[in-house]
Amino acid sequence: MQKGYKLRVLMPIFILILISAVVLGTILVLPHDTPVVTPSVTYPNVLNGGKVAVDGSMLFYVDANGVLRCLSGGKSYQISEGADCISPYGTGIVYRTSNGEAVYSSFNGEQKRTVLTGVEQMMVSGNWIYYTHDGGKLSKCFIKNSKVRDLDLKVKQFLVVTNQILYTADDGYLYSALTDGSGSARFLNEKVDSFTWQNSQVFYKQDGVLYSVSASNTARKATYFEVDEYNIMQSGLLVFTDESGLHTYDLTDSSAKVRDVAVKGDNPSGISVIDDEIYYYNSQGQMFKCLKDGSKAVEL
Repeated sequence: MQKGYKLRVLMPIFILILISAVVLGTILVLPHDTPVVTPSVTYPNVLNGGKVAVDGSMLFYVDANGVLRCLSGGKSYQISEGADCISPYGTGIVYRTSNGEAVYSSFNGEQKRTVLTGVEQMMVSGNWIYYTHDGGKLSKCFIKNSKVRDLDLKVKQFLVVTNQILYTADDGYLYSALTDGSGSARFLNEKVDSFTWQNSQVFYKQDGVLYSVSASNTARKATYFEVDEYNIMQSGLLVFTDESGLHTYDLTDSSAKVRDVAVKGDNPSGISVIDDEIYYYNSQGQMFKCLKDGSKAVEL
């Protein structure tokens, strides 16, 4: 009786030790591969060049002269002469320069370290920079020590989503592979011009028209309308441009209609969305932000 009682008392401790061992083992095996896209660096923002990012109270953006700046506490700091693909990381940011370097910088730009050179496209996920080089070859680089792993994939466009890579190949089709480059398989039996991921759906353009499919069932296809640039808020609001200007469309409302958004400046482009705000450039390269209905527009 006493032995059975002791066993019942000790059993929760044994279970806790076992769970801790499993968790610790997972961390030891995959300490750096946890895929992360920060809330301000959404996949559609990456699609549109990643020119805007937010980390807490700090706003990082590319200004009219192509200069990467940090706006914080009413002060503006210059980070780099020219950059895009901005991603908050640790106590700083990672960005791509105009000459193809991937740089890790402190928030105010005072401390910088070149992590990579020869970068064509890039995005940060976890502790890795996934990037293309030499005409579309895909590799990933560990940010902390610049060690590179080739993934043996050649891509035209790519995104790192959860534990997989979505990419288009030279044949125009959309594929998926694991983050180590293995298990490549066709994801969608349609050719796509560009694509992005939001809320477990893949959005893609084909001959100028926007479509979406469910990631879990690619047979569930929705057709929208012709768009130039597009972006999607976490709330499900589609923000897009066409030849007539900037518009929004509620993807969560089956009876929704396209709404025009009045903006400051002409020919809005380079659309980024953060929370309920829209960031865009005019034809002179000046950046503005406004609420999703176009109100409270200000120039940065």
